[in-house]
Amino acid sequence: MSYVSHSATANHLGKANVTASDAVFVDDICGVYVIADSQVCAEGMRPPGVIFAETVEKNAVVLARMLADVEPTDPDPGPLRRAVVMLFSRAAKVMRHEYGLPEGEDGPMTSATLLVVGKGHAVIAHVGMTRAILVRWDKITRLSRIHSIAANMIKDGEDVPDGSPLHQALAQGVGQPSQLRVEVACCKVADGDCFILSSDGVHSFIEDSELLECHGGIESTDQLAEAIAGLAARRTDDDRSVIVVDIEDEDAEDEDEDDEYDEPDA
Repeated sequence: MSYVSHSATANHLGKANVTASDAVFVDDICGVYVIADSQVCAEGMRPPGVIFAETVEKNAVVLARMLADVEPTDPDPGPLRRAVVMLFSRAAKVMRHEYGLPEGEDGPMTSATLLVVGKGHAVIAHVGMTRAILVRWDKITRLSRIHSIAANMIKDGEDVPDGSPLHQALAQGVGQPSQLRVEVACCKVADGDCFILSSDGVHSFIEDSELLECHGGIESTDQLAEAIAGLAARRTDDDRSVIVVDIEDEDAEDEDEDDEYDEPDA
C-alpha cells in the first residue's frame, strides 16, 4: 500500500504572551511535521521552538529519506533512534550557540514533537510537554508522555497540587545542558488515521471526548485544526498550536477513480 498525508495547522498567539512561543513546521511531500513550545524566551532573541522548527525544516528531506523504510517490527531500532536523536541534539546545539550559553549553564529550552510519515508507518519523537495522539476508528491513542517535573513526581507517588508551577516546569527539554533523552516510537499507519500534534496550551484544556467529538463532526482538516485551537482559546490565554495530519491510502483512491469511470456492460 502507498499512503499520502494531508495536513493543516492552527497557530494562535495567546493574550498572555507578547511574542509567540510556539512554532510549527509541516511538509506533506516529505511527510515531516513538527510542533514546538518554547519555555523562557530571552528578549530580542528567537524563541527556542522557532530554532528547533527551522532546524527540522533544513533537514526534512534527509530525515524523510533516512526513515522512509523503517518498519515498526524492526528488531534493531538503533539506526532509527540515532537518526532522530542526532536531529534533536543538533537543534539543541544551534539553540545554545545562538543564545551564547557556556557549557553546563541552563538557559531557554523547548518542548518538541516530531512526526515522520513513511511507507506504511509513522515515527514519533518527543521531548517535553507537547503531545502527539492518534485518532483511529473513534479511539484515541496517546503517543507521547508529558515530561514536566510534576508529572515525574506524580509518577513516583508524590502529591503535587493542581496549581503548582511544577506542572509547567520541564523535566526534559531541548536545549538543556544535560544529555538529551528523546522518546522515539514507531507505529503502522492505516487509511483514515488522523495524527494530532498540539502544544500544552491546547491539550491541557481539552478532554479526549471533546477531541473525538470535533474529529467526528468535522471533515475538513483545516476546519478541524481551527476548531481544536478555538475550543482551547475559550479556556486559556496561552499560545495554542495544533497540527492535524490525515492519512489516506493512495492505492484506494486510484481504485475509486478507476471504478468511477468504468464503462457499463453492454
